[in-house]
Amino acid sequence: MRFAERIHRLLLLRFAGVVALSMGCATLVNLSRTEALEEQRWVVQTYDVLVATERFGTLLRDAEIGQRNFLLTGEACDLGLYRAAIAHLARGIEDLTELTRDNSRQTARIAQLRDLVEQRLVELQEPISLLSRRSPESPRTVLRTDRGRELMQRIRSLIADLRGEEETLLKGRRTRAGIAAQAFGVVSWGGAVLNLLLLALAYRQVSQELSRRAAVEERLRASEARQTELAMKDALTGLANRRQADEQLVASLALADRTGSALSVILLDVDHFKRFNDEFGHPAGDETLRTVAKALLSGTRASDVVCRYGGEEFLVIAPGADEAGALVLAERLRLAVSRREWPRRAITVSLGVSTRSQRKTDPAALVMEADQALYRSKHRGRDCATHYAQHGDLAG
Repeated sequence: MRFAERIHRLLLLRFAGVVALSMGCATLVNLSRTEALEEQRWVVQTYDVLVATERFGTLLRDAEIGQRNFLLTGEACDLGLYRAAIAHLARGIEDLTELTRDNSRQTARIAQLRDLVEQRLVELQEPISLLSRRSPESPRTVLRTDRGRELMQRIRSLIADLRGEEETLLKGRRTRAGIAAQAFGVVSWGGAVLNLLLLALAYRQVSQELSRRAAVEERLRASEARQTELAMKDALTGLANRRQADEQLVASLALADRTGSALSVILLDVDHFKRFNDEFGHPAGDETLRTVAKALLSGTRASDVVCRYGGEEFLVIAPGADEAGALVLAERLRLAVSRREWPRRAITVSLGVSTRSQRKTDPAALVMEADQALYRSKHRGRDCATHYAQHGDLAG
């Protein structure tokens, strides 16, 4: 009896030890899992803030471009980009406020940003109102002040500070997420090894936890890939977006400067697009933009980059194309659009062309020249292409 009692007691002690060890391991596994998921959630939120910040900056630039287009032409239809950007800016501020409510420094920056943007929007609206009312006071008088430039410098500085802090946070959060994931794996496998008497159950539990962990990591990778794609692609047409266009143009100019090769850009937009939207509705307008994008891709070379620059405006970067070659390409693009079978009414585009020269290698200057040439095409009657260098009233 004593032997049996001793064996029974030993078994009870071992069982109690195994149970205690299992409970301890289960507690550690649960804590590690919770910590890993929490750290991963912070990583995803940081990516969301970075995307929202970039989108807000793009909207503000679109508002400025829309104002400039209207001031250049005086045509109300050219206010579409400006109005669209203004309509989304308030939502952009609210998104940033919601995403950063846990960070007091970012909250303070966004409060400053909200105030500065409101001031900037007033600055943008004033010359538009003057021109719309045909006021005797010239919009150029308003534009000559340094107030708008100072506001934009402060806004860009705040946006850079927002992005900088989030990028710093992202590095730390990704490191902590990695450590938490590693700790989670160690605890899981350690529990499996120590719980030899419950190997089957422990293995099942660990397998489930590892599957969940792999699923979370896969979702994170997919989310990161989607965010990267959204940041560089236009959602409507699938073309490169404004951000990617700017980066591609800088890279193409740098290559052209090093090799001495030609480089041209073609800026184009859909003629009377606002009137089309008003007549047939925005869904039809969206479908038209998608079809125009396909037509442009069909008319370009493999080396050309086609981008949606904003609204109904597209930019084509043509490496190796000199002045004559760029005009040939522009005409091919014009015909690719106008010769399509359009279900509602004929669609045409106006194009402005600019070619890199030794005296002008600045990306903004190159696009500005193409923009001026584009408006020359509009004044010529639309559905045509104009090169900046071929018109003295543009090239000076």
